Amino acid sequence: MLIYRYNIHESYIYMSNEIFKGIRENLIWPKTKELDIYHNRKNFAAWEITPLKNFQNKKFREIAEYFVSWGILAPSAHNKQPWIVDLDENEKNLTVYPDPKALGTSSDKYGRQANVGIGCFTANLSLALNAYGLTPIYSLQTNGRHKTSKVQFDLGNIHSGYLVNTKILELIKVRRAYRGPFVEGYEIDEYLLEQFKTIASNEGVMLKIIQDQGRKNKIGKAQALADMAVLKIPAFRNELAGHSVTNDTNETRVMPGNTFGLNDEEAQEVHDALISSKQMPGHFAAGFPRSDQEGVIKSSVAFTILAHNQNENSFIRSGIALEKIWLMCQANGLGVRIMAGMIESPLHNLALKTILNEMSKYPTVFACIGLPEKDSWPKSPREQIKF
Repeated sequence: MLIYRYNIHESYIYMSNEIFKGIRENLIWPKTKELDIYHNRKNFAAWEITPLKNFQNKKFREIAEYFVSWGILAPSAHNKQPWIVDLDENEKNLTVYPDPKALGTSSDKYGRQANVGIGCFTANLSLALNAYGLTPIYSLQTNGRHKTSKVQFDLGNIHSGYLVNTKILELIKVRRAYRGPFVEGYEIDEYLLEQFKTIASNEGVMLKIIQDQGRKNKIGKAQALADMAVLKIPAFRNELAGHSVTNDTNETRVMPGNTFGLNDEEAQEVHDALISSKQMPGHFAAGFPRSDQEGVIKSSVAFTILAHNQNENSFIRSGIALEKIWLMCQANGLGVRIMAGMIESPLHNLALKTILNEMSKYPTVFACIGLPEKDSWPKSPREQIKF
């Protein structure tokens, strides 16, 4: 059992005192009031959380639910929100583990995506606790019989928390998945890139940063080929159809077409093509891979998180690192574009390892970072979780 005791004010002093204090308003991201125009307002209820100054007159359960509300704003593959949360009021602990129903039999055979999402949840909850002057204490535990992992938080002292850092809570609320083009040629400060590597190292994983254009070109092509390969798999398409839905949806664990910049007609067309045996319309079948390829090529940096082992704990630790890096990018006005195809496809995963010259390690996350060129709307929000 691995025990983590993180105090952001100590081990991540650069995050709270240097990077995060300089948060600048980024006009790329939409204002809350604008969401009414483009989306079903009910879908965004989770983001309406308001920071509390302290927890006077609050019961343990109320405080725990409050912190979970920050956790569920974490990113997850296909917006599946793959977490189940158990609260033990007697022992004063909270356990997070993957929802078996959220494990995609085609898109997530090894549980990588779900456990990375659990890691992102863990990072959000840890940072929220620290925003209240609390030291997050949690353990990563593995159920050997079922080969699943869980994260257990000790919340025995949460009643004593008081708000000391609003910046990180602001970042958790405004974090967005960016799917548009990047400003080509934009250079990211080397100091920031070193902080990314430090975050990964502190989680026991490695961050490989790719800046040279030659390798970005190769990886971009490999990503496009991976996209085309998975779109030809009927089981994958059927699974994706359940999450890629029309713009008028009231569901929250999905990806409406407008989060990809599709109008109502286009969103309906893509959804219909995914659920049918027909070939996906050519302009979409070619458009998604081409968009991902250009995303890699024009990014400031592409990065891969690599683990020493291919297991659930490594995936969770990768997710923790990913979310902290993502929030730091958000603080600096940078967009993060996540790409899964090359990680899930064995052939293209091997190609990525070859390009990185890291044959003995396991890629767990692949993403690109850059300066956003145009507006980008977020995925549908997370449902309010029920214990």
